[in-house]
Amino acid sequence: MAFVPAGVWAALILALSTRSGAFFDPVAPARNDGSVRLALEILVHVVQFSVFFLLLRWALARRGGSAIAASCMALAAVIGLSLLNETVQAFTVTRMFDGFDIAVDVTAGTAMALATIAPQFARQSAWTADQ
Repeated sequence: MAFVPAGVWAALILALSTRSGAFFDPVAPARNDGSVRLALEILVHVVQFSVFFLLLRWALARRGGSAIAASCMALAAVIGLSLLNETVQAFTVTRMFDGFDIAVDVTAGTAMALATIAPQFARQSAWTADQ
């Protein structure tokens, strides 16, 4: 049951991938401001894949084992979901496979992995320094 939230979130990401490319048109319809649209797309990708990472890492950590391993597995899943997401978009009318989106997704996942691994390393370093 711990993996259900991450699975539902991943399904939502994939479902949104099949939507029209006009996802942000209500935000800036008249101006058609490319920079606003790009900033919103980046923000959405960062939020989507950061949340997916955290949900999956939480589920993996509940199984026990290394927190570092859980973060690495969650990052691998972010990479896989990002590739799948862009592949779905490649077969969706009005959408396309976008390597920049993958880079944003993987960067968000990597940042989350580093943020969740860093405290583990800090505790180990402090323990080692005390010895």
